[in-house]
Amino acid sequence: ATFWDSFESAIHTNMELSDVDKFNYLHSLLQDAAADAISGLSLTAKNYAEAVSILKKRFGNKQQVVNKHMELLLQIEAVSSLRDLKGLRRLYDKVEGHVRSLKSLGVPSESYGSLLSSILMKRLPQELSVIVSRQVGEDSWNLDKLMESFEKEIEARERATNDGTNDSSLSRKPVKNNPTMAALLTPSTEGCCYCGQSHDPSSCRTLSNPDARKQALLKGG
Repeated sequence: ATFWDSFESAIHTNMELSDVDKFNYLHSLLQDAAADAISGLSLTAKNYAEAVSILKKRFGNKQQVVNKHMELLLQIEAVSSLRDLKGLRRLYDKVEGHVRSLKSLGVPSESYGSLLSSILMKRLPQELSVIVSRQVGEDSWNLDKLMESFEKEIEARERATNDGTNDSSLSRKPVKNNPTMAALLTPSTEGCCYCGQSHDPSSCRTLSNPDARKQALLKGG
């Protein structure tokens, strides 16, 4: 899900809010280039629709979003030690988040799976790469199977390590910052923007009430 999806659900389609109120909420959540893009518009009801149009036109290009995800996947740093559970969990979460976001944009993993599988295996410690490869047991690597095996190995090591789960929970905890330019219309990889848990915002049951979701957005998380 994107920041816009969350904003649209909580505020944009809220019939109880005036366009001026919606514009104020939107303006308060933007930073950097996104805020600059609409800085010349005064906070009036008439300008709200114009602000939304400007932001969608500038930051809503699907291909640019896809390209950015692929670029970030190619730049993911390797983990050199099998004992670095926090690093391994971070690596898994980043890859899984980008893959999930690409799928939400209609880009199937089959279209880039072979390339990403090869890159992922090179980012793993050699010992773990051998274990995952043996478990998958196929000449042609399948990304979904690699990720499943990778996650199971991480979870097994976290269970066997006293502080593994704690390290994992710390590394996976979303950072509650206001959306930046890149986050405006880019699918999020940090989990639910309402409650901070690792699920899609549209399926959030912790905060299902529109007013509660609106307050969560205004508080930055």
